[in-house]
Amino acid sequence: MSVEVVPAILTDKVGDLKAKLKLIERFGARKVQVDIADGKFVPNKTIGAGEISKVKTNLEIEAHLMVENPERFVEVSAKAGVKTFIFHLEAAEDPKKIITQVRKSGMKVGLALSPKTKVDFAEPYADDVDMIVFLSVEPGFQGRGFVIDVLDKIREFRNRFPASIIGIDGGVKLENFDLVEKSGVNEVVVGSGIWQAKNSDEAYKQFLNIAQNG
Repeated sequence: MSVEVVPAILTDKVGDLKAKLKLIERFGARKVQVDIADGKFVPNKTIGAGEISKVKTNLEIEAHLMVENPERFVEVSAKAGVKTFIFHLEAAEDPKKIITQVRKSGMKVGLALSPKTKVDFAEPYADDVDMIVFLSVEPGFQGRGFVIDVLDKIREFRNRFPASIIGIDGGVKLENFDLVEKSGVNEVVVGSGIWQAKNSDEAYKQFLNIAQNG
């Protein structure tokens, strides 16, 4: 199975977003994940979804909405150029309604599960979304500890839904990447593993090398 490495940006400054997007473009990546946090669903606050429109990039943008009432962010995300809208199951009163809303906006839709959320809760929506994203850290800040039990959930979900696109997001480092890759994921989101390295470009290349060559 081919695994895609997707760099993630979590920032509260548009200038930092612009700078990191330029770096990621130089990495040669195809897409980027931009984290949007409202300070309510998670304790920290980042740039807003609308601020993505202030930057220009050739990268495909997927937005990870760590927000309450994610339906409020659909229209602004679509207008900002977001291609995939990932919202948290735990934040949605009516997930099916949000999925329909996102589809009508022209974006792809992803459903994110926090580490403590049981796989069973995602099952009713598995065939309605473009991807399921398993958080392997408690959502919010980059650099938190990796929750290894999430890999068992991914294997379980892969067995039940062999055709699903599965992503993992949080705490992925070079040291655990091999385990992550073998769990059955299609997409690995990497934030601090890239940005906290001495050389971000070299770190991305190392992740890519493992993904391509094992």
